[in-house]
Amino acid sequence: MSISGLLNIYKPIDWTSFDVVKKLRSLYQIKKVGHAGTLDPFAEGVLPVAFGQATKWIPYVQRGSKEYIALIYCGIATDTADIAGREITEKREFSPEEIATFSYDDFAPVRDLLAERIGSVSQVPPMFSARKHQGQRLYDLARRGVEVERQAKEITVEAGELLAASFVEWSESVTEPVPSEAAGFAHLQGIWKEYFRRPLPQPISPGKYLVLLVRWSVSTGTYVRVLASDLGADLGTNAYCAALLRSSYGSQHYTAASTLTALPTDVAELFASGLLLSADEALADFPPLYVDAQELQKLYWGQSFPIAPERLDGDIASPYRAVNRPPDAPRVTHGIVNIVYTEGRPWVKAERMFPV
Repeated sequence: MSISGLLNIYKPIDWTSFDVVKKLRSLYQIKKVGHAGTLDPFAEGVLPVAFGQATKWIPYVQRGSKEYIALIYCGIATDTADIAGREITEKREFSPEEIATFSYDDFAPVRDLLAERIGSVSQVPPMFSARKHQGQRLYDLARRGVEVERQAKEITVEAGELLAASFVEWSESVTEPVPSEAAGFAHLQGIWKEYFRRPLPQPISPGKYLVLLVRWSVSTGTYVRVLASDLGADLGTNAYCAALLRSSYGSQHYTAASTLTALPTDVAELFASGLLLSADEALADFPPLYVDAQELQKLYWGQSFPIAPERLDGDIASPYRAVNRPPDAPRVTHGIVNIVYTEGRPWVKAERMFPV
């Protein structure tokens, strides 16, 4: 039995995204498997994985915005800007006056900086990334101690929100953190437990840190660990991302994601489980354009056709899902179409039609 569809997988920490793909290839004995967006090994959360013909949906799944929950330790920096890296700066100790000011203002400087960085942002990719320079992966160069100039890329930060903050100290002899202010730390731990399924991680080295939990909604290609590092720099310190959860990806949410250990092991059971998403579900971010059988055939033949403006129920600048709803049958998404205007009249033009 062949598989075609998309799974919302919860990628665990210490797995690469390709580890997940290999696991699913082996589990269901299918070669054509691909994921819709890399998560670093230290990160966890939503990883959309497509099977069979559904791999053709991936470029459109990737257009969806992504939401992340980032745990940030402000005080030192690492070479990777995350917890997997090596400490590269001396610890920046916060003075009692700074701690008092931050706490008294309910961490207003952090909230203000997050608000300032909403919109189009120029971001330089980190050396420890999969981007290429003259045919070589940046992380391969970084591991050899080579640093090259990287071209900045425009990204979009749709939202940035401080969920919780606290000054916390870890000592060499005591593994439990000691907060500067009990109520603030209790709030931070409560928010942490809402999202993450594990204890608060210890920092790379002992000391007192400004600990932040931040929620960001961003466009494809954004490095959240760079956002975390830049936020620390704007606060006059260093910072790294200690934990990262991709909480949503387009219409897929982490609370509905399947863990690898909980997946059905049999293909028939997978189909029966309802976990395998159709194109209609996987591409729910695109507004539907309902077409009849004749119009659908034209789209598959590559022909454009005019439509009445009232049939468009969404942003005219965005692509639509071409949806056919036969009588007494579930609706089916057959592809992605664009709306182009000729002499003020909307025409439908196929961008990508999926195999029937």
